[in-house]
Amino acid sequence: MSYLVLARKWRPQTFGDVVGQEHVTRVLQNAIRTGRLSHAYLFSGPRGVGKTSVARILAKAINCEKGITPEPCNECSNCQAITSGRFPDVVEIDGASNRGIENVRNLQESITYRPIKGRSRIFIIDEVHMLTTEAFNALLKTLEEPPPHVHFVFATTEIHKVLPTVLSRCQRFEFRRIATNVIADHLRRICKAENFNVPDNVIEALASEADGSLRDAETLLEQVVAFQGEDIADEELLNLLGIVDQTTLLEAAEAILSSDHPRCVEIAQKVYERGIDGSRFCARLLEIFHELLLLKLSRNKLPPDQKRTIASRLGSLIEEIDVDQLQIYYELLLRATEQARRSSEPRFVVEATLLKIASVPRLIAIPQIVRALKDGKSVTVTQSIDAISERGTPHLTIQKPKGREEIPHSEPKLPPIDPLDPAKSWKHFVGWIDTQDPILGTALNESTIEVLNEKRWKLTVLSVYTSLLQQEEKQKKLLDFIRQFFGIQDLSLDIDENGKKKKSNGPASEAQDATYNNVKAELKQTVMNDPVVKDVLEILGARVVDIRPVKKVLKNSVIADGSESPAETEEK
Repeated sequence: MSYLVLARKWRPQTFGDVVGQEHVTRVLQNAIRTGRLSHAYLFSGPRGVGKTSVARILAKAINCEKGITPEPCNECSNCQAITSGRFPDVVEIDGASNRGIENVRNLQESITYRPIKGRSRIFIIDEVHMLTTEAFNALLKTLEEPPPHVHFVFATTEIHKVLPTVLSRCQRFEFRRIATNVIADHLRRICKAENFNVPDNVIEALASEADGSLRDAETLLEQVVAFQGEDIADEELLNLLGIVDQTTLLEAAEAILSSDHPRCVEIAQKVYERGIDGSRFCARLLEIFHELLLLKLSRNKLPPDQKRTIASRLGSLIEEIDVDQLQIYYELLLRATEQARRSSEPRFVVEATLLKIASVPRLIAIPQIVRALKDGKSVTVTQSIDAISERGTPHLTIQKPKGREEIPHSEPKLPPIDPLDPAKSWKHFVGWIDTQDPILGTALNESTIEVLNEKRWKLTVLSVYTSLLQQEEKQKKLLDFIRQFFGIQDLSLDIDENGKKKKSNGPASEAQDATYNNVKAELKQTVMNDPVVKDVLEILGARVVDIRPVKKVLKNSVIADGSESPAETEEK
């Protein structure tokens, strides 16, 4: 008999032999026991996890000569023929090479024939997602109501490409990636049965490199055996396969956590010389820091499937590292994995990433700083790693300040005034009052003040604002502002009703001017009440000088800031 590769020799032949897919095999066995077999199954999942193998086992269980049984006997002629691929009633079709509508029509013709030797005809279509849309549509009716002697089993690695109309007609089973420790245990059983002397760290490396695929792990193991016979040397083997071993990963993590930059450069060079894919190395190192993060969050208790060597070797180094710090390392490695995959020089991506992560300064949690400030205690946060301290990494010291610094008041400062001559400071007063009461500031915009005596002033304003300023509430408010600004307590104010007027073009023009001023005053009040404007004035210590309405086009003329009245525009 010709030589069988390990992946074929150790292919599961019963449901009990299937590794890591107990949730699937249990349902299928119960369906066989209760006579509830479906006419169509869809197996989806990553490559090398047992989809096609389970389909063959199901075919043997249905057509076994000893009856429909949860476990095929593998001794009768039917079981042996199915195992060797010679059974006429089990048809395996490659969806990638038989994907057209003509192939589906030939399939529809063949399913009408009764079984030749077994109880049922089993059609296994691998990579079913490769079928064309037309082929899927042609299969729908047959798939919904197949003959009673026909069962379909579809297998795919890309379930999202299968039409929803097909999914709804099948019982769907998700095959999972197999855990690394489960793959490692399976490889150890193979090595024991085949008398292979493979070091445990090599088995761990092969299991991790397989990325959840049992078939890939078996293929790698066979490559290892073919390279150096039954006795395997660690370093030479890993160099041959370009596999990232656990020791190198732990050394890299240790160099990062201890901020050992020379060691980081050496590890990056070692990864390059051994031909290890840069993206793969970053991805494996990412797994290490993921487990460190779990170790930190779970208070030194890793889940059962995590590697205990990580906790024993790196546990002491992360005792004084905050979870947020590990999260930063994790995110940097996540980016580096993608960068190395796309880069034409992944070697430099790996080296730069290791140095960058090792150079990240230690973080101090914000709650710790806040507590120190609230307590008013002098707190010094240092790093416990001697190598970092010797290089002079700066320490952060939090101390209670000797005196609290006064926060500047949000109100604008009063401008310098001349108490002997209020008339000279009146414009400053009007500008300041503009920030306090926009309407009152608008009314005083073109006003003048005359000091009659120490206790009596005369205010001259535009005639349109005389009625506004004669209101008792406005007068009281204005006097309060004058006392606050000029420091004069007892003061009476005369308002000149015959104040200066703007140049008028007649009654219509005066009415328009009055309307414009009222609108502008209301607009200013609205603007000054706007939260954004208030924030700008407070932050910058500014004041509003003028507010201009948005320009509008009217009869090909522009009205802006009241420079041209509607009457004047219409005349033009």
